[in-house]
Amino acid sequence: MVQQGILFVALFLGAKDDAPRRSPPPLVPAAGTMTMPDVVRALDFIIARQNADGSFGESNRLATTAICGMAMLSAGSTPEHGEFASQVSGALRFVVQYQSEGGLFFHENSSSPMHNHGYALLFVTQCYGMTEASEDLRIAITRGIRATVLSQHPNGGFGYYASNKSPGDLGRRGLFNVGADETSVTVTQLQALRAARNVGFGVPIHVIELVRKYLVACQETETGAFIYSLEGFYGKRIRSTSFAITAALLCVLQSTGEYSGERVNRAVDWGAGFSPHLLLLS
Repeated sequence: MVQQGILFVALFLGAKDDAPRRSPPPLVPAAGTMTMPDVVRALDFIIARQNADGSFGESNRLATTAICGMAMLSAGSTPEHGEFASQVSGALRFVVQYQSEGGLFFHENSSSPMHNHGYALLFVTQCYGMTEASEDLRIAITRGIRATVLSQHPNGGFGYYASNKSPGDLGRRGLFNVGADETSVTVTQLQALRAARNVGFGVPIHVIELVRKYLVACQETETGAFIYSLEGFYGKRIRSTSFAITAALLCVLQSTGEYSGERVNRAVDWGAGFSPHLLLLS
């Protein structure tokens, strides 16, 4: 999960089912990631901008903190060990303290509560999988999963706002399940649910089956690209597509268990037409 961006690119650069496979060149030297000067500078840039309370950024602070925390995890640190252990643990403490009674990870400066919740839950699951069993984290993840499940739209997707069906204060501050489904939000929720499952948490199968149907419905039959929203705002379907949305939805479609086949191939073919310029680390 912490290397999701590499996977997005790999999906489009990889061959289709019936094509020969090649072993890609190594992305990092054998000595380890920390020998790469560009990565070291990037991590130093991140660390220097951690706030006193453990957070990162100003707006959408939960999502920003979670993403920065996962960057440090990918460098080999955990909340308990490694060069950036204190920074990771500080980020984790910040995220967990902003979980509401109903399970939603929420901070007042969140412009999209469910984006922030998804990234926060993903980060907490990664920390849980890298540390000694923590009852506090187990409870936080269990509650976070429930908040996600209760915020799923009837069509299987997720929107910017949380559901008001959860007990406690999940529906407080106007965070009701209003507006459209939105595919980038859906990506964050499915990433978090898959990560939770990977570290031993139960995820209702009907939730995954419903979101898989949503992903399939969001794919254009003619092109293979994925659209922005299935139902759209005010009932109007938003058919705009993009490389980023298609890459992300293809990735999480595979998280539901669909690793090959016509749908995967059509999305790969569509994305390959963009021939994105890749800046390789060296």
